[in-house]
Amino acid sequence: MDMSKYTEGVIKDWWANISFETMEEITGFRMIDFSPEDGYQEFVEACNDWWSWLTLDNKIIYYQMYN
Repeated sequence: MDMSKYTEGVIKDWWANISFETMEEITGFRMIDFSPEDGYQEFVEACNDWWSWLTLDNKIIYYQMYN
């Protein structure tokens, strides 16, 4: 498999544009557990924090599963 197409930029752009539903599926967080203020910003921040701890290899696995 050609892994060169899975650059950090491609993965970062994909993550920034996925739906809340997909974020829920990937992270296990539920949007309804967070305040709806500011467009569920706390939910997005929790998901982004979770995502930031993954290695690029793990991010690629999620990208392949959900893209």
